[in-house]
Amino acid sequence: MDILSFYLVFLVPFSVVAGYMMGGVYTFLTPVFVFFIVPILDMVFGKDTRNLPEEQAGEIEKIFGYRLATWLCAPIQIGLVFWGADIITREKLSYIEYAGFIFSMGTSSGVLGINVAHELAHRVNTKLEPAFSRLMLWSVLYMHWGLEHVVGHHRMVATPEDPATARYGESFYRFLPRTILGGLNSAWAFEVDRLNREGKPAWSFGNRVVIALL
Repeated sequence: MDILSFYLVFLVPFSVVAGYMMGGVYTFLTPVFVFFIVPILDMVFGKDTRNLPEEQAGEIEKIFGYRLATWLCAPIQIGLVFWGADIITREKLSYIEYAGFIFSMGTSSGVLGINVAHELAHRVNTKLEPAFSRLMLWSVLYMHWGLEHVVGHHRMVATPEDPATARYGESFYRFLPRTILGGLNSAWAFEVDRLNREGKPAWSFGNRVVIALL
């Protein structure tokens, strides 16, 4: 498996910067790249649906080059968000450029700040990678999700109690508010239960959901 192919993910944040520099309708470059160009390339070159054998996957996880690709997403995501905030507050953009720039920032943040953060949240045997995950989730105002995902979703997946599992026949528009609000409620319930068992108050800085909301 080619390590360099994993670094192609950085074309996404690069496209945000490139679109901004070109201006006009090019500010929509990132969603066009992610939602149109990449799927077309998948159809042209085909998808690799093979899974590595478990023992081989374990060995690959130890290779520094693979892990570095995910680590680099954290500083790039944070830098992109602060840069984007500066652009929005300082630059005079047209209405179409505002729309395109915000759409592109949101798309890139979804790729790095959600997808990669999701992957790193699973690395519970280390301290660095979950910290990177929390940092990226903070950048998209979704820190509570990492807690709920590991503590709740992994235990209740595909059950009615899991807010992250869509129900059979449920539309996207019904699922979206249920999973967002339900995930926050679930994370809060887990934290309150943990703090009660430790004899600590729910409304405190010991509550990780409180920290996430701040």
